Formats: sequence, C-alpha cells, structure tokens
Amino acid sequence: MSVKIAWGVTIGMMAWIMATTFRLEGIRMLSIMGGLPALLLMFGVLYAAVKVLFNPRKYDQFKEG
Repeated sequence: MSVKIAWGVTIGMMAWIMATTFRLEGIRMLSIMGGLPALLLMFGVLYAAVKVLFNPRKYDQFKEG
C-alpha cells in the first residue's frame, strides 16, 4: 500500500509542478513522457516479431508427428 501512495504522490507532484511552472508546455511534456514506456514496449514487440519472421520454425509450437 505504501508503494501505491508513494507512486501517486510522486506522479501528482510531478503533474502539479509541470502544469504550474510550464503551463501548456508542461502538460505536453507530461504527455510525451507518458508515451515513452509505450514506445519502448513497441520496439520490443517489433524486435520479437522480426526475430520470429526470420526463423519461424524455432518458435513453432505445433509438431507434426
């Protein structure tokens, strides 16, 4: 529970500081920072998809017998 509270306070303070200090630019920066983890996740998914594309037999779960 303490981790949730610390996380909420940290995000809330960051949002408040960015919105009051930088106004509209601060809100835009927060939007960009929120999209960064999704961008990194998409790069990981792309890497995995290309890896499977070049060697699909290695990752095939169906074995003919």
